[in-house]
Amino acid sequence: MGNLNLASSRIRILTIFILAFFLLFAARLIQIQAVQAGEYRNKAVNEMESTRAIPAARGEITDINGVAFARSVSAINIVVDQTQVTDAAQTANFAAPYLGMTVAQVQSAISGTKKYSMVAKSAKPAVWRNLTAAIQSYNAALAKEHFDKRIVGFFAERNYIREYPSGSLVSSLVGFVRQDGIGATGIESSMNSKISGTDGRYSFARGLGAEIPGSQNELVAAKKGTTVRLTIDRDVQWVAANAIQEAVSKARAVSGTVIVMDPKTGHILAHATAPTFDPNNTKTVSESLMRNPSVQDVYEPGSTGKVMTLAAALEEKKITPETVLSVPYSVKRGGEIFHDHERHPVQK
Repeated sequence: MGNLNLASSRIRILTIFILAFFLLFAARLIQIQAVQAGEYRNKAVNEMESTRAIPAARGEITDINGVAFARSVSAINIVVDQTQVTDAAQTANFAAPYLGMTVAQVQSAISGTKKYSMVAKSAKPAVWRNLTAAIQSYNAALAKEHFDKRIVGFFAERNYIREYPSGSLVSSLVGFVRQDGIGATGIESSMNSKISGTDGRYSFARGLGAEIPGSQNELVAAKKGTTVRLTIDRDVQWVAANAIQEAVSKARAVSGTVIVMDPKTGHILAHATAPTFDPNNTKTVSESLMRNPSVQDVYEPGSTGKVMTLAAALEEKKITPETVLSVPYSVKRGGEIFHDHERHPVQK
């Protein structure tokens, strides 16, 4: 009987300890999941989540009919987590042909201890697709014992590059953008604040230093820049560009500019210079070619002053459209003699 009471007492004590343990466990669980849930969530977010910019596209520059002279097209920044690359030489030899880079360039970009290293900036989406497909095929063909030889660590970021479909047709007017996406010359520069978009922001969870697929959450949407429509007519521009190029070649001139204006509205229908440049490839273009002579260079008034002089004389009724003027070779005004470029008799 004494042994039975002792056993019962021990069972009660054990039961009390077990109940106390579960009560403490339940209390701790409530504390973590309810009372301090927000605090622990913030800690987890700080440890796992990061934010990154969402690039915004620049607005287009078009002719009067909406034909694009400048537009932003999707591109990919290919980056690498250097800490995940186990064999830089092997990875560089494999990836270089797909990236269109030398082995040395790729190896330099992927070697080190950085979590983020740019390998190829503003690559075409097809380059990224071909690279990832090749990596997947390579890794899938490896035997289990060669698991550590996998090629990993490459990631993609969305980006935009500027494209000029009309090439050199209107480059001196439209201009081009720098590598950082800021307008360098022409309208791209003078209206940069309006054409530039506003970058967005997104958050993502990190795993082994990389974005976890499906964890991305848009915080602020990217806003595209304002589109600028010019009064230029591409067809008229094409005729003017060919005409000035031919005129400069025939005259063996250093340069030439032609501007076509609608006299009824004052709209500029064409604005062409020669020689000019291709805004899609500005690496070897001299600074002088990037200038727009008609708006950036200084000229003596010359014959343009005749328009204002005659307009003033007509307005003051000093002459009429039928008035015949005598034009001598030279005239003396204010003690100075002014003469034409070439000697000639008095002309009517």
